Amino acid sequence: MGRIRLEAFQHNFTGSSSPAPRAVAPGTIILSNVVANSPKVRVVSVAGIPVPEQPLGLFTITDVDVTVPEGTTDAEVIIAAENIPLGASPTITLRVVLETGGLRTPPVSLDSGTDESSTWTATVDLPHGFSRFYVEARWDSGQP
Repeated sequence: MGRIRLEAFQHNFTGSSSPAPRAVAPGTIILSNVVANSPKVRVVSVAGIPVPEQPLGLFTITDVDVTVPEGTTDAEVIIAAENIPLGASPTITLRVVLETGGLRTPPVSLDSGTDESSTWTATVDLPHGFSRFYVEARWDSGQP
């Protein structure tokens, strides 16, 4: 039996599923308390500005996690990964959701590292206003 987790700021799902889904706001899923050496991936800086260890990801002027200098367009995004098997050809995906509802998915490339700790980089064109960043790692585990 599996689990279904629906993450959204507004939940409009009216269907049914088995098992029943757990509807939550987007947030951090921490596996390290359950699985030793669990994979982790996170954005650590945007345009050279560090991202808090526990970012809020809110679209409110008083709760921003990072403020980039006005006029910044092509912002370098640094992503840190842990326990991602580089030999399994992982793909790191960065999704940048704009305040206006647009979406940017810039290419992400490996800079350096090992399976235990690696650094990845993307360059994203940031428009004026708020943006929310999501990052994920996927790879073929070799399991059916």
